[in-house]
This record gives sequence, structure tokens and C-alpha cells, in this order.
Amino acid sequence: MSKYLGKRQLEYFSSIPDSNGNDDPPTTDSPSVKRAKRIQKSERKKGKHDDGSTGKMNDANNTSPHLLGSTPAEIHAYLMKKIEEGKQHTAVKKSGDHDETMNGQNSNLQEINKSLKLLDEKANKANTVALMFSSNLADFKRDILAVEERSQRNEARAAIRHQILFAALKKISRDVNQIKAANAVVSYSKDSDADAAAAGTPGGETPHPKRPKSPVLAKRKSMSLSDPTARSTMERLLAQYMEKMDQAATVDEVRETGKLCIKYAVDLIKTYLD
Repeated sequence: MSKYLGKRQLEYFSSIPDSNGNDDPPTTDSPSVKRAKRIQKSERKKGKHDDGSTGKMNDANNTSPHLLGSTPAEIHAYLMKKIEEGKQHTAVKKSGDHDETMNGQNSNLQEINKSLKLLDEKANKANTVALMFSSNLADFKRDILAVEERSQRNEARAAIRHQILFAALKKISRDVNQIKAANAVVSYSKDSDADAAAAGTPGGETPHPKRPKSPVLAKRKSMSLSDPTARSTMERLLAQYMEKMDQAATVDEVRETGKLCIKYAVDLIKTYLD
């Protein structure tokens, strides 16, 4: 680093006693010379000197003009001043870095708080939507239950109406059957009376051949023992197919079992009419 010191400056620093009070001329490695070199290096890095100029030093030997011709005390004071300025500059720089760090941290905290606030708002909105959805879902479930109950009531009413109609048909069939039987008996009685009157005529001849017994009465007499069994069998089969139709899960199953129900219902009614 001796190349940055001028010849006259080196000679001048060589004449300064060392810190131990020795008058021997110091070498370029003495503490005072090292301090001077450090100061010149620092000023050269800054690019500015005490005279306000920039770039290279104006002296022909690249030495600071105020160091030439100064006493050791002045040089010492100058060095101490530079040391204090360096300490102050370092302290100010650290303080500025600390302030910048704190400002950066505060900015980050503000961003984090802002993000948290937005998240809270979104969470509140999501909770509100969830509550509305839960309320609507509960209303929807209540509506479904109400519709299901109403459908069950309607099915029960329809079943009762069907039973009433079928019972009425059976009653009508019985009445018709009784009327037909009574008519057959009346017709047979009239025929018998006519035959008896013809038998009492002169000559003992009957104007009409003797008629056999009524076929209706003969048929009913032969079926009197089997009719109750046939009717009960048909009623039992009809009830089974009606139950299958009620338990059917598809429209096709309902139609298939419904056809069988209609067939057995017609056959059952016929037993009351014959």
C-alpha cells in the first residue's frame, strides 16, 4: 500500500515519533503510517477529498494537502476525528438499516393483517351461505315429508274407495242373483199351474207336453255346495294380487298385477250373477 503515499508524506511520517516515544524514524509499517494509509484509501474509495474535489487526489504525490506541514498533534487530532466520523457513519448506517428493517416488517405485518381480514370476511360470508343452505335444506326436507304424507293419505283414501266400490258391486251382484232366482221360481210355478190346468180338461189330454224342471233351479241346486268355496278362493287370490300391486316398485309391475286383479274381480262378480 506504500504506492498510495507520496514521497514527501512518507518522509514526513517517518519523522513522527512512534507511540513509545522513540525518536527512531518509523518504517512504513508503523501505526501512524498505517493509519494514514487507511484514511487515504477510505477517501480514495469515496472519490472525494477534503478540498471538495473528486477523482484522484490533486497533489502530485497523491497526498492530502492538509497533512503536509502539520504537527504530530494535528495529525493525531485529524486521525481521531476521522475515526469518530467513521463510528458515527457506521452508527447512522446501522440505525438506517434498522429503520428500513422495521419499516419492512411493519409493511409485511400490514399485508398479513389485510390478508387475515379478507379471510375473515370470506369466512363470515361462507358461514352465512352455509346457514342459508342449511335452512333451505331443512325446509326442503319438511316439504318432502309433507308431500310423502299427503301421498300416503291419498293412497289410503283411494284404497278405501276401491273397497267401498267393490263391496257395492258384490252387494249388487247378490241382489241380482236373488232376483234372478226369484224370477225362475215364479216362472216355474206358472208353468206348473198351466200344466195342472191342462191335465183336468175333458178326455184327459194335456194340450202341451209336460215341461221338465227349471234348468236354472237345477244348476243352482248343483252349485249350491261349490259356490261358497269358489268365491272364497277367488276373493283370496284377488286380495293377494291387490297386495302385490300395492307393493309394486315400477309402473310395469303395477300394470301387470292390475290386469290380474281385474280378471279375478270379474270372475268373482260372475259367481254372484250366475
